[in-house]
Amino acid sequence: MHQALDEYIETISRASLADVFKFCENLPSHKKTIRAVHAIKKRIDSLIRPHIVSKPPTNTYLHFLLSQDFSEDVIISAIHEVYDLGVDATSVWALTFLVRGQKIQERLYREIQNVTGGQRPVKVEDVNKLPYLQAVMKETMRMKPIAPMAIPHKALKDTSLMGKKINKGTAVMVNLYAIHHNPDVFPEPYKFMPERFLKDVNSDETLGDIKKMESSLLAFSAGMRMCAGMELGKLQSGFGVASFVNEFKWDCAVEGKLPDLSEEHSFLLSMQTPLEARVTRRIHH
Repeated sequence: MHQALDEYIETISRASLADVFKFCENLPSHKKTIRAVHAIKKRIDSLIRPHIVSKPPTNTYLHFLLSQDFSEDVIISAIHEVYDLGVDATSVWALTFLVRGQKIQERLYREIQNVTGGQRPVKVEDVNKLPYLQAVMKETMRMKPIAPMAIPHKALKDTSLMGKKINKGTAVMVNLYAIHHNPDVFPEPYKFMPERFLKDVNSDETLGDIKKMESSLLAFSAGMRMCAGMELGKLQSGFGVASFVNEFKWDCAVEGKLPDLSEEHSFLLSMQTPLEARVTRRIHH
């Protein structure tokens, strides 16, 4: 399954062209991705269907999906989406920004210490008690959305948008990257500034701007078709980054040489050059 997922991530940027250009369905990369997707779904299917029959615990995502009266195929697809996007580049991007911004990293570390008392590892329930961590993760997802062109959709009927006619069956993609870098919404959009999302450091006059930024942050899309794994994804990324910062100090691998922020332009936004950092174990008292 892991091999299939690796192949899927590797080829999806090229294969996703078939969502827009039908002739691309014959490309080897598209066929390779389809094989990988089928392998992943087959494995997930074998793991999930027995639990559908046996009635899962009420505190699980599977139980929630069953309570919505979805078909088994829809449930399998929803769980596949969570597993797929769980391959999370967001945490790596966040750590990269923290290596480049030592003051930001130190502020985050102090916040974590205030919650943990400096005596224990980070717990999952700590994540929502860390507002600066939330701001760091939001700013990371703003600057480096994991799916910069979102998931392709299809118009179900003839319609129009801002005066442009959209015919039924037209493939529709949303440029989240452009939305997240709109200077009219996000001042200095190419600067990593987590504090832009913090209400306690902004005056009342700017609260409206913060709400505008929050509503324009669409890393998980929006509406009925938004990512089903949004809450899990945010919790997973935030917990991972908080744990890494709590246990280790992250510095440039070579003093004075900041990590490169160049992007691998694909369906999933990953780093062109893997993160290299000097990691030092923190001593807790």
